[in-house]
Amino acid sequence: MTTIQAVIIAAIPSVLSGLTMLVVTRHQKKAEKSNAAAEQREELTLKALNAVFSVTKELVDCTLYGKKPNGDLADAYQYKQKVKHEMEDYARHRASQR
Repeated sequence: MTTIQAVIIAAIPSVLSGLTMLVVTRHQKKAEKSNAAAEQREELTLKALNAVFSVTKELVDCTLYGKKPNGDLADAYQYKQKVKHEMEDYARHRASQR
């Protein structure tokens, strides 16, 4: 066996481990991006639920209990609209990344 053959044989495990590390690193980065997107989606969903609950609460107070609509109902509606637009922006952003 010549010196060149010995060097090549010795280098094969290093090359294979390097390729394995590259694949694992890429997979981890992709998983991290996916997790970050899922967390952002969950946060927006919770905000949307909270906004809907706020509007519903004010509407129930006005409808069932005869409370006069004041700034609370308008504020709740504006918050709901803001969150709705955030969710739409998020959906457009995610769609453009695919």
